[in-house]
Amino acid sequence: MPSERARFSSEDFAAARPQRPEPQQSRGSFMAIVMAGGIGLMFLAVLIFLAAPLAPVVMAAAGFVFLFAALAAFHYVVWGWWLGDVIREEVAAEEEAAAEFERDQRALLAEQKPPASH
Repeated sequence: MPSERARFSSEDFAAARPQRPEPQQSRGSFMAIVMAGGIGLMFLAVLIFLAAPLAPVVMAAAGFVFLFAALAAFHYVVWGWWLGDVIREEVAAEEEAAAEFERDQRALLAEQKPPASH
């Protein structure tokens, strides 16, 4: 006779499984949030107080960076304006020289062309 296999369902094991406790609803106040905020503000005030002697140095460094950036921007604009004019003049001179060279070549070819014989 074939052995009968016992059939188990998940309900059979549910009793053996430990149950998690239900989370309790906390009815605390906002005192923890207020205290954390106050401690954070005090920490920020201490950091500002400690960094105060560095403020003039930081401001001077920022001023120098701004000054150099302004000088670089001015140089970029003026150099670009001047260089643009120089480049346009050079291109015009090169185009004129190329056109003159082309005219001279045509004139030389016309002079060297032998007369057409019959």
